[in-house]
Amino acid sequence: MPTDWLRDNQGAIQAVAAALQVAIATILVWVTVTYARSARRQADQAERQVEQAVQQRFDQHRPVIHPSHALPLTGGSQGHEVDWSKLKSIELQNVGTGVALAICAVLFGPEPETRPTTLPIHYMIWREPPLLPGSPGRRVEMERGRTVLKGDATIGGHRLFAPRTPSRQERMRYDRYNVVARLTLTYQDIFRRKHAAVYDYIDLWGWQCTALLSGIAKDLEDVADEARMERMPIATERLESA
Repeated sequence: MPTDWLRDNQGAIQAVAAALQVAIATILVWVTVTYARSARRQADQAERQVEQAVQQRFDQHRPVIHPSHALPLTGGSQGHEVDWSKLKSIELQNVGTGVALAICAVLFGPEPETRPTTLPIHYMIWREPPLLPGSPGRRVEMERGRTVLKGDATIGGHRLFAPRTPSRQERMRYDRYNVVARLTLTYQDIFRRKHAAVYDYIDLWGWQCTALLSGIAKDLEDVADEARMERMPIATERLESA
């Protein structure tokens, strides 16, 4: 009788049923995990597409400022160096695709061998009017040291100081370039994103691009504000002691 068979094989039937339940549960877990992974991949792909679209939009309006004016040089003990007494202006051109706003720049010579006790010579351009893309180069007057910026400060990981002047032996043996000055520029695009451009001036070759940076956290104004805040306690102490 079927009833007797079911009763006699009840244990086996329960084992088979349990195995089926485990198999079904395993399949459901696999399907769920597979669906979740597929959904995650689709979400990641959609996110990347959005990021690419946003980046393309940024790139369409990205300014790139380039200097195009030779610096006045003079002979020094280690070779050529900037004749700071003749430095009056510099020419800047926007070779990018977007308007450059809030343009600031600082020009430093090579890092000295010993830590200076006073602020080294540096020239500034501060809050220059906008430069339109593709416009002719603009001659910009440079001011000497209107901020308290130090040469060991950094923009996007790049020091404001030019590299140290190589010795004659280093230039001959290791083919080191004589970088006489470093120009660091920061500016904004129409989205208020901060950009930086770093150029080294090699005495034999002129301006050479060292870095073009987008989306930097701090520009020259931010670094200058931090330097002023650091000097405020020192100035206060001097006034109190006087």
